[in-house]
Amino acid sequence: MSQRNRSEGWQHAKRDGHDNEKTFGDILTGNPELANHIWRQFHGSSIPGPYKVSVDGSKRAQSSLGGTTTSKVDIELFASNKATRISVKKSSGGQVWLVSVDSFLNLVRLSGDKSWSDDAIRGLKLFIGGASNVSGLEETLQQGLDYSKTRNHSFHSNQVRYSRLSATDLRAVDSNALASLVSAIKSSMSLITRFAFASGAAANEDDWANTVVYNNSTMGTASILTQDLANYSEKFTESVTFGPRNGGTTIVLPWGFLQEHHPQGNNLMQFHHKENLLLRHYPDQLKHFD
Repeated sequence: MSQRNRSEGWQHAKRDGHDNEKTFGDILTGNPELANHIWRQFHGSSIPGPYKVSVDGSKRAQSSLGGTTTSKVDIELFASNKATRISVKKSSGGQVWLVSVDSFLNLVRLSGDKSWSDDAIRGLKLFIGGASNVSGLEETLQQGLDYSKTRNHSFHSNQVRYSRLSATDLRAVDSNALASLVSAIKSSMSLITRFAFASGAAANEDDWANTVVYNNSTMGTASILTQDLANYSEKFTESVTFGPRNGGTTIVLPWGFLQEHHPQGNNLMQFHHKENLLLRHYPDQLKHFD
């Protein structure tokens, strides 16, 4: 796919997402039973009187890294000086968080998480790749690319183009980095889940989503608390592994996967959510509205 087509596709998905948020906001306004269902899940009680729905899928928030960032909150449900802050997912799968390697590692550092050793960071940078990420790691990268060529697989040219290594090729030249990367992701699973679904880089909890709502998916309308997603993700860390395609170019997570993505020429970390994994691992935490 050309860079132009990628950009156009991303812009279309963004517009489609905003349209879906507005539509769901209108549904909440006109459907007190649904609004109460979502409110009760987070607050533990019914909506206390009249409520207001605010939709802003492009809300800016103070970033932990300085400046501002896009909030994960698409819709806010207000009543009696309380709020339910909702992130709306329009389909059964897709991007849930896009972040640079440096920003991700800085957010982990600011959180106080100590899981990411130098070996794990090296593994992440080689797995995601890109010139800025692999600076100082060029020798290991080239060894991995040379090994990739001996496997004579079609994905080799892609790895050369984006200066990155699959799990198979990274294991061949730096197995410790690969093992440390997997270990760090497992240890940080709850934090990564919070970043992906609730906070992103937003500094203040008032700008975090506390509820994820799926609409227009095969589940119908279903909601889950971001805290439940984070807490229960720790129970399924053994599912963290590398995907089977092209020597392992994705990392499977309890609720989706991580892959490299380059929407504007820079190699970024792209986290995806997948409905089938949510249904498998979080059946009791997903609340369906009929």
